Amino acid sequence: LARACAALGDWQKSATHLQKSLRVVEVRHGPSSVEMGHELFKLAQIFFNGFAVPEALSAIQKAEEVLSLHCGPWDDEIQELQKMKSCLLDLPPTLVRSSV
Repeated sequence: LARACAALGDWQKSATHLQKSLRVVEVRHGPSSVEMGHELFKLAQIFFNGFAVPEALSAIQKAEEVLSLHCGPWDDEIQELQKMKSCLLDLPPTLVRSSV
C-alpha cells in the first residue's frame, strides 16, 4: 500500500502505511534488525520525497544507526541516506517544513 501511495505522490498516506509496517517489523524481527533498517530507509525516502524535513532527518538517523549494525559505510543504502541528509541540511530554512 505504501508503494502504491508513493507512486501516486501521496507521501502522507505512504508514510502512514510505512509507519504501520514498522511496528509489525519491529515486533517480528526486533528494533535493530536489518529488516527494520530497510523499512526505516523506505520511510526516510518517503519523508525526503514529501519534503518533510524534520521527519526525514529523524528517519535517516534511525535508519543509519540500524543499518550500520549490519552493513559497512560503503553500503548503497547508507550512502544514499548520507546524500539525503546532506541535501536536506543544505536547504534554506524557508523551505524546511514538518509533516508530509
